[in-house]
Amino acid sequence: MMTRDWLWHGNLLVASLLVLFAGITFFLWLTRSTEISIVELPPKKTTLPQGSFTMDKEDYDAIGPPFLFLRFSPMTLQLPDLKHYLVYYGKNDRPDASKERSLLHFSFVGSSDIFSIPPNQHLYLVYDKNKPQVKYLFSPNNAETSLWIDAIPQDKEAVVNVSMRNEAGEIIRKPEQNAQFRLKEKEFMRTGLEKWELGKMRVDGTLLARQKARWYGKDLFFERHGGEEYKNFLNKQRIDFGDKEDTYSVYITTGGALAWINDQWKEVAVGEESRKYPLLVLNKIEDRLIKLDLWDVEGRIKVPINLIKSTDIFPPLSIEKDFKFMGSRTRSQFMFEVNNERILISPKDWFLYTKNAWEKLTTPQAIDDYVDRKTVGPLFVVDDIVREDGRQVLLGTVFNSSRTEMKPIEIPLQQFGSPPQPSSIHNPRYPGGAARPPPSSQEAKGSIDHDDEDEE
Repeated sequence: MMTRDWLWHGNLLVASLLVLFAGITFFLWLTRSTEISIVELPPKKTTLPQGSFTMDKEDYDAIGPPFLFLRFSPMTLQLPDLKHYLVYYGKNDRPDASKERSLLHFSFVGSSDIFSIPPNQHLYLVYDKNKPQVKYLFSPNNAETSLWIDAIPQDKEAVVNVSMRNEAGEIIRKPEQNAQFRLKEKEFMRTGLEKWELGKMRVDGTLLARQKARWYGKDLFFERHGGEEYKNFLNKQRIDFGDKEDTYSVYITTGGALAWINDQWKEVAVGEESRKYPLLVLNKIEDRLIKLDLWDVEGRIKVPINLIKSTDIFPPLSIEKDFKFMGSRTRSQFMFEVNNERILISPKDWFLYTKNAWEKLTTPQAIDDYVDRKTVGPLFVVDDIVREDGRQVLLGTVFNSSRTEMKPIEIPLQQFGSPPQPSSIHNPRYPGGAARPPPSSQEAKGSIDHDDEDEE
Protein backbone atom coordinates (compact mmCIF):
# COMPACT_ATOMS: atom_id res chain seq x y z
CA MET A 1 0.00 0.00 0.00
CA MET A 2 2.76 2.35 0.83
CA THR A 3 4.45 1.76 -2.56
CA ARG A 4 1.27 2.52 -4.45
CA ASP A 5 0.73 5.74 -2.53
CA TRP A 6 4.29 6.78 -3.28
CA LEU A 7 3.88 6.30 -7.00
CA TRP A 8 0.59 8.18 -7.03
CA HIS A 9 2.09 11.18 -5.22
CA GLY A 10 5.12 11.13 -7.61
CA ASN A 11 2.94 11.26 -10.72
CA LEU A 12 0.89 14.08 -9.23
CA LEU A 13 4.03 16.10 -8.62
CA VAL A 14 5.26 15.67 -12.19
CA ALA A 15 1.89 16.67 -13.61
CA SER A 16 1.85 19.80 -11.46
CA LEU A 17 5.29 20.83 -12.67
CA LEU A 18 4.27 20.38 -16.31
CA VAL A 19 1.22 22.58 -15.82
CA LEU A 20 3.38 25.20 -14.15
CA PHE A 21 5.94 25.27 -16.98
CA ALA A 22 3.23 25.44 -19.63
CA GLY A 23 1.69 28.42 -17.84
CA ILE A 24 5.01 30.24 -17.64
CA THR A 25 5.67 29.62 -21.35
CA PHE A 26 2.26 30.94 -22.34
CA PHE A 27 2.78 34.02 -20.21
CA LEU A 28 6.16 34.77 -21.78
CA TRP A 29 4.75 34.35 -25.27
CA LEU A 30 1.99 36.88 -24.55
CA THR A 31 4.38 39.43 -23.07
CA ARG A 32 7.19 39.16 -25.72
CA SER A 33 8.29 42.34 -27.64
CA THR A 34 7.84 42.65 -31.46
CA GLU A 35 11.05 44.70 -31.97
CA ILE A 36 14.67 43.83 -31.36
CA SER A 37 16.89 46.65 -30.26
CA ILE A 38 20.47 46.88 -31.51
CA VAL A 39 23.00 48.65 -29.41
CA GLU A 40 25.50 50.60 -31.49
CA LEU A 41 28.96 50.63 -30.03
CA PRO A 42 31.45 53.31 -31.11
CA PRO A 43 34.47 52.00 -33.12
CA LYS A 44 37.56 51.38 -31.15
CA LYS A 45 40.35 53.72 -32.11
CA THR A 46 43.66 51.97 -32.81
CA THR A 47 47.06 53.17 -33.99
CA LEU A 48 49.68 51.27 -36.00
CA PRO A 49 52.74 50.22 -34.10
CA GLN A 50 55.78 52.33 -34.69
CA GLY A 51 58.23 50.41 -36.93
CA SER A 52 61.84 50.16 -35.95
CA PHE A 53 63.00 51.10 -39.53
CA THR A 54 60.50 53.79 -40.37
CA MET A 55 61.92 56.38 -42.76
CA ASP A 56 60.70 59.41 -44.62
CA LYS A 57 59.17 59.12 -48.15
CA GLU A 58 62.18 60.82 -49.68
CA ASP A 59 64.38 58.10 -48.31
CA TYR A 60 62.25 55.38 -49.96
CA ASP A 61 62.18 57.19 -53.35
CA ALA A 62 65.96 57.36 -53.34
CA ILE A 63 66.27 53.54 -53.23
CA GLY A 64 65.65 53.13 -57.06
CA PRO A 65 63.80 50.45 -59.06
CA PRO A 66 62.15 47.50 -57.37
CA PHE A 67 64.33 44.64 -56.30
CA LEU A 68 61.86 42.02 -57.69
CA PHE A 69 59.52 42.40 -60.64
CA LEU A 70 57.55 40.15 -63.12
CA ARG A 71 58.71 39.77 -66.73
CA PHE A 72 56.69 38.10 -69.62
CA SER A 73 58.56 35.44 -71.59
CA PRO A 74 56.64 33.94 -74.58
CA MET A 75 56.94 30.22 -75.35
CA THR A 76 59.96 29.49 -77.62
CA LEU A 77 59.52 27.27 -80.75
CA GLN A 78 61.75 24.26 -81.26
CA LEU A 79 62.33 22.06 -84.29
CA PRO A 80 60.46 18.74 -84.31
CA ASP A 81 62.46 15.53 -84.28
CA LEU A 82 61.86 14.11 -87.78
CA LYS A 83 64.74 11.66 -87.98
CA HIS A 84 62.60 8.74 -86.79
CA TYR A 85 59.68 9.48 -89.12
CA LEU A 86 61.26 10.64 -92.39
CA VAL A 87 62.23 7.95 -94.96
CA TYR A 88 64.86 8.40 -97.70
CA TYR A 89 64.38 6.22 -100.80
CA GLY A 90 67.51 7.35 -102.61
CA LYS A 91 67.93 9.50 -105.69
CA ASN A 92 66.95 9.30 -109.34
CA ASP A 93 69.29 6.72 -110.90
CA ARG A 94 67.94 6.94 -114.43
CA PRO A 95 70.85 6.94 -116.89
CA ASP A 96 69.74 10.35 -118.20
CA ALA A 97 69.43 11.95 -114.75
CA SER A 98 71.43 15.11 -114.13
CA LYS A 99 74.00 14.62 -111.38
CA GLU A 100 73.48 18.17 -110.16
CA ARG A 101 69.67 18.06 -110.30
CA SER A 102 68.99 14.38 -109.65
CA LEU A 103 65.76 14.11 -107.67
CA LEU A 104 65.82 12.83 -104.09
CA HIS A 105 62.84 10.72 -102.96
CA PHE A 106 61.32 11.08 -99.46
CA SER A 107 58.37 9.64 -97.61
CA PHE A 108 57.09 9.25 -94.04
CA VAL A 109 56.88 6.02 -92.05
CA GLY A 110 53.65 4.20 -92.84
CA SER A 111 52.76 6.53 -95.74
CA SER A 112 52.47 5.63 -99.42
CA ASP A 113 53.01 9.24 -100.51
CA ILE A 114 56.41 9.97 -102.00
CA PHE A 115 57.71 13.44 -102.78
CA SER A 116 60.80 14.19 -104.87
CA ILE A 117 63.00 17.27 -104.77
CA PRO A 118 66.35 18.28 -106.29
CA PRO A 119 69.29 18.68 -103.90
CA ASN A 120 69.21 21.83 -101.73
CA GLN A 121 65.61 22.66 -102.71
CA HIS A 122 63.01 23.21 -99.98
CA LEU A 123 60.47 20.46 -99.35
CA TYR A 124 57.68 22.00 -97.25
CA LEU A 125 55.82 20.11 -94.53
CA VAL A 126 52.49 20.58 -92.77
CA TYR A 127 51.34 19.43 -89.32
CA ASP A 128 48.11 17.45 -88.87
CA LYS A 129 47.23 16.87 -85.22
CA ASN A 130 44.49 14.38 -86.19
CA LYS A 131 47.00 11.87 -87.54
CA PRO A 132 47.35 8.91 -85.16
CA GLN A 133 51.15 8.56 -85.23
CA VAL A 134 53.20 10.57 -87.72
CA LYS A 135 51.53 13.95 -87.69
CA TYR A 136 53.66 15.54 -90.42
CA LEU A 137 52.77 15.46 -94.12
CA PHE A 138 54.18 16.86 -97.34
CA SER A 139 52.64 20.17 -98.29
CA PRO A 140 50.30 19.72 -101.31
CA ASN A 141 52.08 20.86 -104.49
CA ASN A 142 54.98 21.81 -102.21
CA ALA A 143 53.22 25.03 -101.23
CA GLU A 144 55.29 27.18 -98.89
CA THR A 145 54.80 26.66 -95.13
CA SER A 146 56.71 27.62 -91.98
CA LEU A 147 58.45 24.21 -91.79
CA TRP A 148 60.69 22.70 -94.46
CA ILE A 149 63.60 20.36 -95.13
CA ASP A 150 66.35 20.26 -97.74
CA ALA A 151 68.86 17.49 -98.39
CA ILE A 152 72.16 16.62 -100.05
CA PRO A 153 72.90 13.04 -101.25
CA GLN A 154 76.11 11.36 -100.07
CA ASP A 155 76.78 7.79 -101.18
CA LYS A 156 73.90 5.68 -99.84
CA GLU A 157 72.53 8.30 -97.45
CA ALA A 158 71.26 11.87 -97.36
CA VAL A 159 72.20 14.79 -95.11
CA VAL A 160 68.87 16.39 -94.11
CA ASN A 161 68.53 19.97 -92.84
CA VAL A 162 65.35 21.01 -90.98
CA SER A 163 64.30 24.67 -90.68
CA MET A 164 61.29 26.53 -89.27
CA ARG A 165 60.17 30.17 -89.33
CA ASN A 166 58.42 31.78 -86.33
CA GLU A 167 55.79 34.53 -86.31
CA ALA A 168 58.47 37.22 -86.38
CA GLY A 169 59.98 35.73 -89.53
CA GLU A 170 63.05 34.43 -87.73
CA ILE A 171 64.49 31.07 -88.82
CA ILE A 172 64.75 28.53 -86.02
CA ARG A 173 67.57 25.97 -86.09
CA LYS A 174 67.43 24.59 -82.55
CA PRO A 175 67.86 22.13 -81.01
CA GLU A 176 70.92 21.27 -83.11
CA GLN A 177 70.34 17.51 -83.03
CA ASN A 178 67.01 18.07 -84.83
CA ALA A 179 68.35 20.69 -87.24
CA GLN A 180 70.64 18.31 -89.16
CA PHE A 181 70.86 14.53 -89.32
CA ARG A 182 71.68 11.70 -91.74
CA LEU A 183 69.24 9.18 -93.22
CA LYS A 184 70.29 5.84 -94.67
CA GLU A 185 68.83 4.98 -98.06
CA LYS A 186 66.07 2.37 -97.97
CA GLU A 187 64.97 0.11 -100.78
CA PHE A 188 61.95 1.46 -102.58
CA MET A 189 58.95 -0.85 -102.12
CA ARG A 190 57.40 0.21 -105.46
CA THR A 191 54.36 1.75 -103.85
CA GLY A 192 52.23 3.46 -106.45
CA LEU A 193 53.20 0.95 -109.14
CA GLU A 194 49.62 -0.29 -109.32
CA LYS A 195 48.57 3.19 -110.52
CA TRP A 196 51.22 3.50 -113.29
CA GLU A 197 49.95 2.98 -116.82
CA LEU A 198 51.40 3.34 -120.30
CA GLY A 199 48.97 3.50 -123.17
CA LYS A 200 46.13 2.38 -120.86
CA MET A 201 48.16 -0.70 -119.89
CA ARG A 202 49.16 -1.36 -116.30
CA VAL A 203 52.92 -1.34 -115.85
CA ASP A 204 54.55 -4.51 -114.53
CA GLY A 205 57.01 -7.14 -115.69
CA THR A 206 54.59 -8.41 -118.37
CA LEU A 207 54.09 -5.04 -120.07
CA LEU A 208 56.16 -5.81 -123.20
CA ALA A 209 54.41 -9.14 -123.66
CA ARG A 210 51.05 -7.37 -123.60
CA GLN A 211 52.40 -4.84 -126.08
CA LYS A 212 53.20 -7.83 -128.35
CA ALA A 213 56.93 -7.18 -128.28
CA ARG A 214 59.11 -9.66 -130.22
CA TRP A 215 62.89 -9.65 -130.09
CA TYR A 216 64.65 -11.35 -133.00
CA GLY A 217 68.23 -10.09 -132.80
CA LYS A 218 70.13 -8.16 -135.44
CA ASP A 219 68.38 -7.27 -138.68
CA LEU A 220 70.69 -8.84 -141.30
CA PHE A 221 68.77 -7.17 -144.10
CA PHE A 222 69.98 -3.76 -142.93
CA GLU A 223 73.43 -5.19 -142.20
CA ARG A 224 73.62 -6.15 -145.88
CA HIS A 225 71.51 -3.53 -147.61
CA GLY A 226 71.12 -0.66 -145.14
CA GLY A 227 73.68 1.67 -146.61
CA GLU A 228 74.03 5.26 -145.48
CA GLU A 229 70.31 5.79 -144.94
CA TYR A 230 70.02 3.02 -142.35
CA LYS A 231 73.51 2.99 -140.87
CA ASN A 232 72.10 3.83 -137.42
CA PHE A 233 70.45 0.41 -137.37
CA LEU A 234 73.69 -1.54 -137.78
CA ASN A 235 74.80 -3.81 -134.93
CA LYS A 236 71.59 -3.13 -133.01
CA GLN A 237 68.88 -5.46 -131.73
CA ARG A 238 65.50 -5.15 -133.44
CA ILE A 239 62.34 -5.35 -131.35
CA ASP A 240 58.98 -5.42 -133.12
CA PHE A 241 55.84 -4.10 -131.41
CA GLY A 242 52.18 -4.41 -132.31
CA ASP A 243 50.45 -6.61 -134.83
CA LYS A 244 49.56 -6.46 -138.53
CA GLU A 245 49.12 -2.88 -139.74
CA ASP A 246 50.02 -1.52 -136.30
CA THR A 247 53.46 -3.15 -136.35
CA TYR A 248 56.51 -0.96 -135.84
CA SER A 249 60.16 -1.74 -135.11
CA VAL A 250 62.80 -0.17 -132.91
CA TYR A 251 66.55 -0.72 -132.90
CA ILE A 252 68.58 -0.65 -129.70
CA THR A 253 71.91 -1.81 -128.32
CA THR A 254 73.35 -2.33 -124.84
CA GLY A 255 73.11 0.91 -122.89
CA GLY A 256 70.62 2.33 -125.36
CA ALA A 257 67.16 3.55 -124.45
CA LEU A 258 63.62 3.79 -125.77
CA ALA A 259 61.25 6.58 -124.74
CA TRP A 260 57.46 6.28 -124.55
CA ILE A 261 56.33 9.06 -126.93
CA ASN A 262 52.82 9.36 -128.40
CA ASP A 263 51.91 5.82 -127.31
CA GLN A 264 54.92 4.24 -129.04
CA TRP A 265 58.46 3.29 -128.13
CA LYS A 266 61.06 5.36 -129.94
CA GLU A 267 64.83 5.22 -129.77
CA VAL A 268 66.27 8.32 -128.10
CA ALA A 269 69.68 9.59 -127.13
CA VAL A 270 70.05 9.48 -123.37
CA GLY A 271 70.15 13.07 -122.16
CA GLU A 272 68.10 16.15 -121.44
CA GLU A 273 65.37 15.42 -124.03
CA SER A 274 64.76 11.87 -122.79
CA ARG A 275 64.09 13.03 -119.21
CA LYS A 276 60.56 14.07 -120.14
CA TYR A 277 59.40 10.52 -120.92
CA PRO A 278 59.24 7.06 -119.35
CA LEU A 279 62.45 5.28 -120.33
CA LEU A 280 63.16 1.67 -121.31
CA VAL A 281 66.88 0.90 -120.97
CA LEU A 282 68.62 -2.19 -122.38
CA ASN A 283 71.06 -3.47 -119.74
CA LYS A 284 72.26 -6.83 -120.96
CA ILE A 285 72.04 -9.08 -124.02
CA GLU A 286 72.32 -12.82 -123.51
CA ASP A 287 72.03 -15.65 -126.00
CA ARG A 288 68.28 -16.11 -125.63
CA LEU A 289 67.35 -13.24 -123.32
CA ILE A 290 67.64 -9.47 -123.05
CA LYS A 291 67.25 -7.61 -119.75
CA LEU A 292 65.71 -4.16 -119.61
CA ASP A 293 64.73 -1.62 -116.95
CA LEU A 294 61.63 0.55 -117.25
CA TRP A 295 61.84 3.91 -115.41
CA ASP A 296 59.12 6.40 -114.66
CA VAL A 297 59.74 10.09 -115.46
CA GLU A 298 60.93 11.06 -111.97
CA GLY A 299 63.10 7.99 -111.52
CA ARG A 300 61.13 6.80 -108.50
CA ILE A 301 59.93 3.51 -110.01
CA LYS A 302 62.15 0.99 -111.80
CA VAL A 303 60.59 -2.18 -113.21
CA PRO A 304 62.94 -4.93 -114.49
CA ILE A 305 61.63 -6.64 -117.63
CA ASN A 306 63.03 -9.68 -119.46
CA LEU A 307 62.30 -10.44 -123.10
CA ILE A 308 62.90 -13.89 -124.57
CA LYS A 309 64.24 -14.17 -128.11
CA SER A 310 61.67 -15.13 -130.73
CA THR A 311 62.53 -17.93 -133.13
CA ASP A 312 61.95 -17.93 -136.87
CA ILE A 313 62.65 -21.18 -138.70
CA PHE A 314 64.05 -20.81 -142.18
CA PRO A 315 61.33 -21.96 -144.59
CA PRO A 316 62.05 -24.97 -146.83
CA LEU A 317 62.28 -23.05 -150.11
CA SER A 318 63.73 -24.34 -153.40
CA ILE A 319 64.81 -21.21 -155.25
CA GLU A 320 66.47 -23.23 -158.07
CA LYS A 321 63.14 -24.92 -158.83
CA ASP A 322 60.96 -21.87 -158.35
CA PHE A 323 63.15 -19.73 -160.68
CA LYS A 324 63.61 -21.59 -163.98
CA PHE A 325 66.08 -20.02 -166.39
CA MET A 326 64.62 -19.62 -169.89
CA GLY A 327 67.18 -17.49 -171.71
CA SER A 328 69.08 -14.21 -171.96
CA ARG A 329 67.62 -11.01 -173.33
CA THR A 330 70.50 -8.59 -172.72
CA ARG A 331 73.75 -8.62 -170.80
CA SER A 332 71.83 -7.61 -167.68
CA GLN A 333 68.38 -9.09 -168.29
CA PHE A 334 67.45 -12.74 -168.22
CA MET A 335 64.19 -14.54 -168.80
CA PHE A 336 62.92 -16.76 -165.99
CA GLU A 337 59.75 -18.66 -165.39
CA VAL A 338 58.34 -17.84 -161.96
CA ASN A 339 54.89 -18.86 -160.75
CA ASN A 340 54.23 -20.27 -164.26
CA GLU A 341 54.84 -16.83 -165.73
CA ARG A 342 57.78 -15.53 -167.74
CA ILE A 343 59.43 -12.44 -166.29
CA LEU A 344 62.68 -10.54 -166.79
CA ILE A 345 65.14 -10.64 -163.93
CA SER A 346 68.12 -8.35 -163.41
CA PRO A 347 70.59 -7.75 -160.59
CA LYS A 348 69.11 -5.70 -157.72
CA ASP A 349 65.61 -7.20 -158.15
CA TRP A 350 63.69 -8.22 -155.01
CA PHE A 351 61.17 -11.06 -154.75
CA LEU A 352 58.95 -11.52 -151.66
CA TYR A 353 57.34 -14.88 -150.91
CA THR A 354 53.73 -14.29 -149.85
CA LYS A 355 50.57 -16.33 -150.28
CA ASN A 356 52.59 -19.32 -151.51
CA ALA A 357 53.99 -17.38 -154.46
CA TRP A 358 56.92 -15.10 -155.34
CA GLU A 359 55.99 -11.47 -155.89
CA LYS A 360 58.40 -9.02 -157.49
CA LEU A 361 58.58 -5.78 -155.50
CA THR A 362 58.40 -3.03 -158.09
CA THR A 363 56.45 -0.14 -156.58
CA PRO A 364 57.84 2.30 -153.99
CA GLN A 365 54.97 1.46 -151.64
CA ALA A 366 55.62 -2.29 -151.82
CA ILE A 367 59.31 -1.73 -151.11
CA ASP A 368 58.62 0.66 -148.21
CA ASP A 369 56.14 -1.79 -146.69
CA TYR A 370 58.78 -4.50 -146.66
CA VAL A 371 61.50 -2.24 -145.28
CA ASP A 372 59.14 -1.03 -142.51
CA ARG A 373 57.95 -4.61 -141.89
CA LYS A 374 54.38 -3.86 -142.83
CA THR A 375 54.65 -6.92 -145.06
CA VAL A 376 56.79 -9.87 -144.01
CA GLY A 377 57.98 -13.05 -145.63
CA PRO A 378 61.11 -14.64 -147.12
CA LEU A 379 62.92 -12.27 -149.50
CA PHE A 380 65.06 -13.30 -152.47
CA VAL A 381 67.52 -10.62 -153.58
CA VAL A 382 69.26 -10.97 -156.98
CA ASP A 383 72.79 -9.79 -156.23
CA ASP A 384 74.78 -10.30 -159.45
CA ILE A 385 75.47 -12.33 -162.60
CA VAL A 386 79.01 -13.67 -162.71
CA ARG A 387 81.06 -16.11 -164.76
CA GLU A 388 82.66 -18.99 -162.91
CA ASP A 389 84.72 -21.72 -164.60
CA GLY A 390 83.31 -20.90 -168.01
CA ARG A 391 79.70 -20.81 -166.90
CA GLN A 392 77.29 -18.07 -165.93
CA VAL A 393 75.83 -18.05 -162.42
CA LEU A 394 73.13 -15.91 -160.88
CA LEU A 395 74.14 -15.03 -157.32
CA GLY A 396 71.47 -14.14 -154.81
CA THR A 397 70.59 -14.10 -151.11
CA VAL A 398 67.50 -15.36 -149.32
CA PHE A 399 66.43 -13.76 -146.03
CA ASN A 400 64.02 -15.45 -143.67
CA SER A 401 60.81 -13.69 -142.59
CA SER A 402 62.36 -12.09 -139.51
CA ARG A 403 65.48 -11.05 -141.48
CA THR A 404 67.71 -12.58 -138.83
CA GLU A 405 69.14 -15.31 -141.10
CA MET A 406 70.30 -15.31 -144.71
CA LYS A 407 71.54 -17.92 -147.16
CA PRO A 408 73.52 -17.49 -150.40
CA ILE A 409 71.90 -18.84 -153.58
CA GLU A 410 73.50 -19.83 -156.90
CA ILE A 411 71.45 -20.53 -160.04
CA PRO A 412 73.41 -21.74 -163.09
CA LEU A 413 72.43 -20.03 -166.36
CA GLN A 414 72.39 -21.91 -169.69
CA GLN A 415 74.71 -20.43 -172.33
CA PHE A 416 73.19 -19.06 -175.57
CA GLY A 417 75.58 -17.65 -178.18
CA SER A 418 78.51 -15.66 -176.91
CA PRO A 419 78.76 -15.72 -173.15
CA PRO A 420 78.03 -12.34 -171.62
CA GLN A 421 80.67 -10.52 -169.60
CA PRO A 422 80.40 -10.68 -165.82
CA SER A 423 78.18 -7.99 -164.47
CA SER A 424 79.29 -5.85 -161.53
CA ILE A 425 76.74 -3.53 -160.01
CA HIS A 426 78.36 -0.57 -158.30
CA ASN A 427 76.76 2.18 -156.33
CA PRO A 428 78.95 4.75 -154.61
CA ARG A 429 76.54 4.80 -151.62
CA TYR A 430 77.05 1.06 -151.06
CA PRO A 431 80.68 -0.03 -151.54
CA GLY A 432 81.15 -3.36 -153.24
CA GLY A 433 77.92 -3.06 -155.20
CA ALA A 434 76.94 -6.69 -154.78
CA ALA A 435 73.99 -5.94 -152.57
CA ARG A 436 70.95 -3.84 -153.25
CA PRO A 437 70.14 -1.00 -150.87
CA PRO A 438 66.58 -0.43 -149.70
CA PRO A 439 65.65 2.34 -152.16
CA SER A 440 63.63 5.42 -151.47
CA SER A 441 60.46 6.06 -153.43
CA GLN A 442 62.31 7.66 -156.34
CA GLU A 443 65.07 5.07 -156.26
CA ALA A 444 62.51 2.26 -156.22
CA LYS A 445 60.85 3.69 -159.30
CA GLY A 446 64.16 3.88 -161.13
CA SER A 447 65.24 0.42 -160.02
CA ILE A 448 62.73 -1.29 -162.26
CA ASP A 449 63.91 0.56 -165.41
CA HIS A 450 66.79 -1.48 -166.87
CA ASP A 451 68.97 -0.95 -169.88
CA ASP A 452 67.52 -2.89 -172.81
CA GLU A 453 70.48 -2.21 -175.12
CA ASP A 454 73.11 -4.70 -176.28
CA GLU A 455 70.58 -7.40 -177.14
CA GLU A 456 72.20 -10.61 -178.17
